[in-house]
Amino acid sequence: MSSIISMLVTYNQVLLSQIKQLLIFIAKNIPLKVPKYDMTSPKYKKLTVDKLPIIKTFKKLDYKQLLDEYKTTHGKDKKTVNSRGKHPISPDTLCPQCGSPHTYIYDNAGGRGHLWCPVTLS
Repeated sequence: MSSIISMLVTYNQVLLSQIKQLLIFIAKNIPLKVPKYDMTSPKYKKLTVDKLPIIKTFKKLDYKQLLDEYKTTHGKDKKTVNSRGKHPISPDTLCPQCGSPHTYIYDNAGGRGHLWCPVTLS
């Protein structure tokens, strides 16, 4: 019985050495192709990262000075915005660039948060 076990252990060692030689041969002689992934495929779109947004810092302006410049240039006062619609601008809203009050701010997207100040554009 012990002779059969010793013979099987020896046979296993021979097989392991042959497997090792085959792996060395494969690693040296057979090039493994790296698959090229199509990054335009919808499967891989979720793996891409969006570009970072551009964050601009505004030059702080004074709306009173801008209104005076408009009056001297055009000869008339800048009209306030008539708030029409279901989504009026709240009275505590100020333009972040010039500080003009809510009477000069226009809701440009129907209540979806896109506000527009015509004082800074004139």
